Amino acid sequence: MGLLVVVLLVAVGAVVAFLVLDGPRDQRATPTPTPNATPTGGGLPPPAGTTPATAGNGTPFWAGNVRMGPGGLDLDVDPAVPGDAGADIRKDHYTEVTPGQGAVAVEWPGPREPSFEECRGYVARGSDVLLEPQVGGKLCVRTTEGRIAAMTHLGPDETGRFWFAVRVWDS
Repeated sequence: MGLLVVVLLVAVGAVVAFLVLDGPRDQRATPTPTPNATPTGGGLPPPAGTTPATAGNGTPFWAGNVRMGPGGLDLDVDPAVPGDAGADIRKDHYTEVTPGQGAVAVEWPGPREPSFEECRGYVARGSDVLLEPQVGGKLCVRTTEGRIAAMTHLGPDETGRFWFAVRVWDS
């Protein structure tokens, strides 16, 4: 009986340690910019020559800076939620990301942020299997709920988790 109690206490201790070290998976992303992010008043500036209300044909859904959780990032929630559940973009290995189940993600080749129309056209071509965004690199994503997102990689934080500036449109 004493051995059973010891085994149970060790198991509970391991679960608690895992949760404390890994952090909560369903906690909402903190839309706080990183030190190397340029303050923009709550998100990315609109593409040149547009305003948030007229950026592309999509209706703005949300924009902000978010940290990707250990499992990924659900972009269909305002603000994005880090974790495995509903992840549209997932962390795969140390420096790579991949589209989530039912989502599409591609690297945007230019230095400027793509518009809604540009991202929508780019993701219509299909998904890259594995992406390795460089700091300042851009991604276009079609979420599992059909929204279009433009993401700019701001860099990793001190724990190695990616920070992204994100703009999401309803389509």
